[in-house]
Amino acid sequence: MRRISALLLAFLLALTLSAPAFAATTIPVRAFVKENFERAPSDKPCEFNEATEEVSCFGFGNAKRYGPLTSVIVFSSTGESVRTLTLRDGSTVDLVEFYDNFKTPGRSGQAPGIFHSFGNPGVLTGTFEVIGGTGALEGASGSGTIKHVIAGNTRQIFFTGTITLP
Repeated sequence: MRRISALLLAFLLALTLSAPAFAATTIPVRAFVKENFERAPSDKPCEFNEATEEVSCFGFGNAKRYGPLTSVIVFSSTGESVRTLTLRDGSTVDLVEFYDNFKTPGRSGQAPGIFHSFGNPGVLTGTFEVIGGTGALEGASGSGTIKHVIAGNTRQIFFTGTITLP
């Protein structure tokens, strides 16, 4: 009887030790954010903080699967751009953005006033990396691509990538 009890205990212990851990879940993410800045009236234009030499821009958007969101991006004097997206349930995800390509449509890049005149169109592309999260996105990681379409006082930002939740 003791032998059977010992074997049963060893079997149960082996099952317990070999039980699979909860696997991380990776899901595709697509999101859109719209920001207003510069001279035209805006609900919440970009702000410059002289003490930290940072520019913060505010936006609103939507993420498939997650719904409406708000966005705040901080451009620091060191060149780093960190964006916080806040979902309707209060969860947040922090992204660091890296830009690698700016193009202007057609010959608009050769137009007088480019880069200092209001309204010049352009497309900025790059990548993002998830560096943190809170709430339902606590411990999130992930990455993807970013595309900014800029015209007038509006920037439309398209995110495509994946997010992994523990």
